[in-house]
Amino acid sequence: YNVVLKAWCRSGDSDAVENAERILSKLEEIYLSTGDRTLQPDVVSYTTLVTAWTNSHRKAYGARRAEDIVKRMETFARESGNSSVRPNTVTYNTVLNAWCRSGDSDAPKRSLAIFRAMQKGSIAGNRFIAPDIITFNTLVRTLVKDGTVESAQLAEDILVEMECSENGAGMLYCSPDLWVYNSVIEGWSRLPDSVGAEKAYLVLLRLIQREKKDIIPDAFSFNTVLFALIKNNDIHSAERVEGLLRYMDNKSIKPHPFNPNLRP
Repeated sequence: YNVVLKAWCRSGDSDAVENAERILSKLEEIYLSTGDRTLQPDVVSYTTLVTAWTNSHRKAYGARRAEDIVKRMETFARESGNSSVRPNTVTYNTVLNAWCRSGDSDAPKRSLAIFRAMQKGSIAGNRFIAPDIITFNTLVRTLVKDGTVESAQLAEDILVEMECSENGAGMLYCSPDLWVYNSVIEGWSRLPDSVGAEKAYLVLLRLIQREKKDIIPDAFSFNTVLFALIKNNDIHSAERVEGLLRYMDNKSIKPHPFNPNLRP
């Protein structure tokens, strides 16, 4: 049946995912009424549907349907008594990706709720849903795309959580990577006011301080901050630009101020 589900999801038919979902519903119904384990949906069955809704190009509707499938997994696992059918980190990451792609105003709120549920579950002992670096990257990217001060701050808060956890002070260990730092820098740099430039600059300084440890800022890191500072057109920002240019020259990084608002 998983082969049939995948075939429908890849068919390109306008109602392909709906047809696949009807097959899944039938499998659930038959298994719960007969107990026939050969017809029991498994993680692959549900994840196939979650992935299909994520890739359906139906934006918020697809993201909501993907999230609904995960809730069905949880319900089916509970009703069937089979914990192996519960969603795992890959399943939740796929739903987070759906929300990230959606461009919907609810995306930050829904993504944070899913992330916190993963954290809570893993702390309670379910290591199969522990957030990984893909979880954090997708969540931060969703927050940054929202383009608001609140979401930019939430993105940095997630980065701080990651920094604290690797020092043994947080809930879950997952070290930030360059992508997370650059995404937070980009989020602050997208904002039109001087506060965004200041915040982006301070995040870059934290990244530079990590250079000797494990992460090296790249041209995107520097040039995105340069663009934000140049927009301010004040003496304080000009001094910081000069300092960054000297540092970049020492590191043989070519300056080319990058406008993050032109990035998809």
